Amino acid sequence: MSGTMARLAFELALGTGAARQDVARMGSANLRDGAVSYLRGKTGGRVELPLALLPELARELAQHPAKRAVFITRSDGKPYSVAGFGNTFRDWIAAAGLPAECSLHGLRKHGATRLAERGATEWQIMSFLGHESPNEARRYVAKVNRVTMVADALRLLPGANLPNLSAELDKPDPQDTEKRSKNV
Repeated sequence: MSGTMARLAFELALGTGAARQDVARMGSANLRDGAVSYLRGKTGGRVELPLALLPELARELAQHPAKRAVFITRSDGKPYSVAGFGNTFRDWIAAAGLPAECSLHGLRKHGATRLAERGATEWQIMSFLGHESPNEARRYVAKVNRVTMVADALRLLPGANLPNLSAELDKPDPQDTEKRSKNV
């Protein structure tokens, strides 16, 4: 539900593609010049994401106090440990009836996959995830939803009027007609 700690955590994870340790530590200091900015804990890579392009996350952030050292806190206002946040997030997902794929890492992977499905380059995905090289991002590009990619490719084809098809293709083959009449 919008305005809850669970929804804010979900939007932070989905919108930023941040890892569990990074989402657990994000706070108002990570909001600079209209962007979510952080150093990825695992690699130290800088990630900057314009909030104007993340409207759902911006709406959720606006519903919470602007100056907070950490966005996601326990009911007593204290921050979660990284492991505690992961456990609580899993409980929120289960309580909402969402599939297990909505885990923090699953949302990170989904963010990268949806960028790949829309044609993002390995370098763009690398920047989104805060990776050090495009090698890891390459996996997402390689595994994008092939059905979506095929559908996009087929949309590039012209309509039903294919100029290289002869009207003769619609006529019955005289040999087939003779064969059918002999078998009757």
